[in-house]
Amino acid sequence: MMRILYFTFFLILSNYLHSQSSVKLELIKQLININKTHETMLSIFDNIVQQQKDNQSYDPEFWTLFNKKIKEGGIEELSNQLIPIYDKYFTEKQLIKIIQFYESDIGKHVLSTKNQILEESMKVGEEWGADMGQEILAEIESLNDSLMQIEQYGCEKFRNGKFKMMLQDSTPIFFERNDSVQTEFYGETEYIFNIEWTGPCRYEMKDSESNGDNNLDIIVNIYKIEGDKYHYIARGRNNKLYDKSDITKIEYRVGKGDSHP
Repeated sequence: MMRILYFTFFLILSNYLHSQSSVKLELIKQLININKTHETMLSIFDNIVQQQKDNQSYDPEFWTLFNKKIKEGGIEELSNQLIPIYDKYFTEKQLIKIIQFYESDIGKHVLSTKNQILEESMKVGEEWGADMGQEILAEIESLNDSLMQIEQYGCEKFRNGKFKMMLQDSTPIFFERNDSVQTEFYGETEYIFNIEWTGPCRYEMKDSESNGDNNLDIIVNIYKIEGDKYHYIARGRNNKLYDKSDITKIEYRVGKGDSHP
């Protein structure tokens, strides 16, 4: 008799929980539908696709097919994946109240203006980001100009010798400098520059094959010394394309094809 009662109890409880779960599931689907999640996502994806097309990322046919698949059912699949998130953060009672709000006049107005607000907010964000970017670039340029004007002393030991410089991709460059001539080695290739010291720690590099074209001149200023290493900033004579790095004086031999630590 007790087994029958327990079985009946768990059967009723199971049906109740399933009923509760089904009700909440339908409420979540209703909320996702009411708050126009589909339209918002389609708008966002349209913007992303257009940006990627403009940036020429992937083949244009890829984005055409991508957009087609989203509108043919992919967005519904994505919406279904949102259900566990709503389930995690909202109770059944909260879902009912949210739906009631969206069905009110104020709620309907919120929904009807949501996409426009999002679109206009994104434009404001883009403009704000562009302005911020310009400010940052101006600050960097000001800092680079300041480093370019620093007058350092004690660079006599860097006028001659063997040196090593690391590129941003960690590729090493070795070179020899003999006061007025600098020979750089890139694997099996070498480049020769004429060096003119215009200050105690300032010099100009001229490509030996530039045939007097000053547009190819590079102005280098050493702004900090640390033992056998110096930090420099460089730019073209007729532009403000800056480069910053450090160069270390070394003792081992350098030449074509040499590889050192």
